[in-house]
Amino acid sequence: MTAICVFTVLIGIFGLISSDPVGQCDPNRISNQYLRDDSNACAFYQCEYHGTSYLRPTFHACAPGTKVPEKYGESAAYPDSSNPCVLRVWNPADCRPRPFWSPWGDWSACSKTCGTGVATRERQCNNGPGCQGAGTETRSCTNSQSCCPPGFAVFGNSCYSFITVSGRSPSWALSRAICQNASADLVSIETSEEHEFIKNNLRPITPPNRFIGWYVGGRRLSINPVTTRTGAPVNSREARKLQFFWVPTGQQVAYDGWTKAAGVPGDYQPDGNGPCMVLWIGRRDFVDYEFDDYSCNGNVGGYVCEKALV
Repeated sequence: MTAICVFTVLIGIFGLISSDPVGQCDPNRISNQYLRDDSNACAFYQCEYHGTSYLRPTFHACAPGTKVPEKYGESAAYPDSSNPCVLRVWNPADCRPRPFWSPWGDWSACSKTCGTGVATRERQCNNGPGCQGAGTETRSCTNSQSCCPPGFAVFGNSCYSFITVSGRSPSWALSRAICQNASADLVSIETSEEHEFIKNNLRPITPPNRFIGWYVGGRRLSINPVTTRTGAPVNSREARKLQFFWVPTGQQVAYDGWTKAAGVPGDYQPDGNGPCMVLWIGRRDFVDYEFDDYSCNGNVGGYVCEKALV
């Protein structure tokens, strides 16, 4: 009586699990064809008519304590006309359907309403846990709509404002304060692509035949914000580079925007003339908005602000 009850419960449980037979019923055979289940070793399918004129696979559970060989129906030792449930169950996990992934769901909306963000999609582990691989996949996505405020241009995940001033420009500190008043900061140039974007926006507002520069967020610091150690005076160009940090982020200046075009004289920046970083153009030793260390007291053409996209 107990075995009958267990067998009935197993049928009820297995009937709730999505699985499929391995193979198809042979229409030329009358009876005695069995198919193994693709995910459950303790179940099988019998090809039956069930009131129809064609054979169709019908799900059955093995008797408790037995299971179907993995190669059932595929080897001479276990032909598909033989009793499928011939092995003993040594591990209860054998009677649990093998986990498998559902199809991938749709991609989510982009995490950013403008600029570059991330989209995700998910899949479910059926009969899990135990599926191999990740249940979430991501990809980058870009929206053409700009979320930058008026007067700012978008690039990547930031907005940029290019300010040219007439007469004597504000100091580096005042330029930064003006940027911060617009919920921005002086720009931190971290890649060649970002540098090129800034150049392309400065060229249209650069007065012709004039030596002019723009303040950016780099500065030589006497205290290293990472190590909190005092920076000793240095004489070499490469050593001086290591003393410059992007003040808005606290990161050391890693991208080398100091280097001049090939053959340009004066390729020795930073030369120790000042602690604040400027992009210069209009002189034979500054031809393409290269980095320079300069006075923090003004006398440049303007400044460049940056703020994160929202």
